[in-house]
Amino acid sequence: MPTPREGTKCTVACNFCRLKKVKCNGARPCTNCTDHRENCVYPVVHQRTRKKANEANKMLEERLARMETLLQASMAAQAQAQTPTLNMSYQTPAATECQPFPGDMTGQTPTPTDFQRDLNLLRSPASMGQGGSPLNNVMRNDHSGDMGAPSLPRLSIPNNMLPHSPPQTASPQSSIRRMSNAMSDTFSGGGEMLEYQLPQHSNANVPEEAVVSPQMSNSEHHGPVSYLSICSSPGMKWVSERVGASDFAASASTLSLDVTRNLKMDRKISQQRAADPDPATAWKYTQAYFEESLDKVFGVVHRPMFEARLQAHFQQETIEEDSAWYALRNTVYASGCKIVHTKEDRPNAFVEAQEKAWSYFENALSVHTDLIYMRTGLSAVQALLAMAFFTEGLGNPALEYMLVSNALRLAQSKGLHRQPVETWNMREPEIQHRNWLFWAIYAYEKHIAYRSGRPSAIDDDDISSEIPTAVLEGSAINFDFFICVIKHAQIGSSIARELCSVKASKQTPEVIIQKAHEVERRLREWKDNIPPHLRPDLPFNQAYLPPGTHLYHIIYLHFAFYGSLIAIHSVFTYPWNTNGFTRNPTPAIREQINTSTQTVVDASRKIILATKYIDSNGSWPTWLTFFYPLLGLINVFIYVLKFPNQPSAPADIALMDVVAGHFGFLEFASNSKIAFPFTGEITSLARATVKKARERVVGGQEQQMDPPPPMTLVAEPQLQQSGVESLYSMSEFGGLDSMDIGLENWPSFLPSFSRVSSMAMNGLLGDEELDFIPMN
Repeated sequence: MPTPREGTKCTVACNFCRLKKVKCNGARPCTNCTDHRENCVYPVVHQRTRKKANEANKMLEERLARMETLLQASMAAQAQAQTPTLNMSYQTPAATECQPFPGDMTGQTPTPTDFQRDLNLLRSPASMGQGGSPLNNVMRNDHSGDMGAPSLPRLSIPNNMLPHSPPQTASPQSSIRRMSNAMSDTFSGGGEMLEYQLPQHSNANVPEEAVVSPQMSNSEHHGPVSYLSICSSPGMKWVSERVGASDFAASASTLSLDVTRNLKMDRKISQQRAADPDPATAWKYTQAYFEESLDKVFGVVHRPMFEARLQAHFQQETIEEDSAWYALRNTVYASGCKIVHTKEDRPNAFVEAQEKAWSYFENALSVHTDLIYMRTGLSAVQALLAMAFFTEGLGNPALEYMLVSNALRLAQSKGLHRQPVETWNMREPEIQHRNWLFWAIYAYEKHIAYRSGRPSAIDDDDISSEIPTAVLEGSAINFDFFICVIKHAQIGSSIARELCSVKASKQTPEVIIQKAHEVERRLREWKDNIPPHLRPDLPFNQAYLPPGTHLYHIIYLHFAFYGSLIAIHSVFTYPWNTNGFTRNPTPAIREQINTSTQTVVDASRKIILATKYIDSNGSWPTWLTFFYPLLGLINVFIYVLKFPNQPSAPADIALMDVVAGHFGFLEFASNSKIAFPFTGEITSLARATVKKARERVVGGQEQQMDPPPPMTLVAEPQLQQSGVESLYSMSEFGGLDSMDIGLENWPSFLPSFSRVSSMAMNGLLGDEELDFIPMN
């Protein structure tokens, strides 16, 4: 008879019962093993040893004591280090000086082993993301063997991190909680920060760009000329103060997440490849691409060569697939498919066209790696550039920034930026083809760099490729339009380099003003030299467009001119820029601020007035349907908040309603797949601000606001249109005093979607607060 197991409870089953997953009675042998004639073996039971609570508390007390000893030692070294310092605080609030520790605290300088353990205790995810905090640097220097070295950085510790009582009198739990809260506030940006002192240098007053932590590795940077600078922390703060409410922060967060989400794909490309369309459908898509797409005028794809190869593709039964041809063919299919199906008058036409076109584009994207890293010819460059143009279309993930960068690097690796010499033994048509292709990449890359506020990847001083003077036979290139676009791109490159770069921000206001005048002169000369049939003057004449010219090509030149004016003058007018121009404002600076303020709003009005010529078809590019209308809206919004009592305020709000209606129609045409409530929300904020300002005037409680701007300084013809004449015939409003304008806080980072689980936009519901991290 089996002997019963000692004890009243079976804590561990035998191996056989564990294997069969049956209940074991704990006997030796157990009944299951006896019935099945198995050897009953019980696993060895390892009893856990519990640490007593007082031992854990004692260990924490020792750690706190060692930490306080380290801080005291660092302050002792501070008294010996007297080198000149440069304040490089990580947060705007100034750090407080460290006070002496309680005199009854006695502790030995810890050993390197103890020091490393304390260093691990101090580290947090935030500090690790920044590559180590200043406090870590101090601790490493403390144990380097030279406590009084002149190079030792000076340390300022927040008061809330210092012990207010000896560790013997405070409970371990309270000490730990106090230290944890202080460190959490400090490293998360919610308290006074550590100051790391370095020797001074000549550019000490110029803030450097911050390094994005790994936690923000999915963020999208937008620079000074980006329309999203209003969504930076200084921009949101200024708007909230003007409207007297915090409603704008939520609207700005929604806009930024809308834009950021669209800059990357939501999911990986499908592993299933879409089959080629039948020949009839393929030719229909090809014809739509070469006859109706806006980017055909750049001649990226040579129609006779493409159609000849497509004909051969359908005639041959077995074809050795070339990655470049596969990508180029499917990109043409994708563009033509979207053009054809978005014009169909039926429900969900936009959604179905988008899904079908994207399946062809995924085919092209599947060989993206082959195009870059395998041996290819110019057709790979053409494919990458055509892919970039396709993703420019409304509703697509905005991948054009990366795709055009890939096309540029591949083109440079093949020497397209250099003019071929005689020793290369190239025929003239081949040289012309190379030059046209490079300048198409140049113009598009500069345009995207301007839109995003990011630096261009092209060095203008390292280009010898000549602007072509003839069009290849059979090419769809619109010579006059293409040349205008290239020359404007060169001017845009000068604007970015001379006014919007980090180097430019370190110049004196007088130098910046001088360069702004020079680049504006070049811009106006460019507009004056545009051929008459392309002249971007309102109202547009659609009756006499030459063959190969679309109305939207003229609208692009119109948007490009006024968008560049805004880029030039916005550095003087955005109120959340707080350095340089108003510390010691001279009459010349005041005059420039006056001029720039009026120039920006007049240019924005002209952009908005041109939106009535847009039919919001889903196949049109983002610059036409989204970027420029939103740019004009935001700048008119800023002007209304600055001067809500101006006679032009009602007309400006009406123009804002025009843009809101444009985006409302986009939402309707896309079956609500594209929605930007931001436009209607800021229009309502502007209307409420003007209403409150007028109520204050009527009630005799008008508060001190910015003085009105001077008379219009942008020389443009009067518009004979009902409801808008008053915008361009305003009389003198008076002088404008100094405004809080400067060159800091230009760039802003958009939030990482890994940090924001969801958001109330396009069907997403948000439950987290959005953080904008300025570059400085």
